[in-house]
Amino acid sequence: NLRNAKLIAVDLTRAELSGAFLSRADLSEATLFEANIEDARMAGAILTSTHFFGDTASHVKGLTRKQLDTAFAASPPILGTLHDAKTGEKLEWRGGPPPRANS
Repeated sequence: NLRNAKLIAVDLTRAELSGAFLSRADLSEATLFEANIEDARMAGAILTSTHFFGDTASHVKGLTRKQLDTAFAASPPILGTLHDAKTGEKLEWRGGPPPRANS
């Protein structure tokens, strides 16, 4: 249970989060490379600049277009038949790659 957790800029690479309660968790700038987020509950989770890579999110609960559009991905998450929890719209990845660090 990670409801309301502050996981800002945390490295969750390959984390086992299947079925985790992440509702209203702040995952801003977190790294979720190859994390297992199947069946995670993400209603109200903050995904601002969250970095995805190779994640499978096809059974995530409570995810919305608004949340997803604030995240980045070097390799877009697999959304399968996932639908927006508020509108019912089929979710497709529209985001871009992570921003490059200034040299």
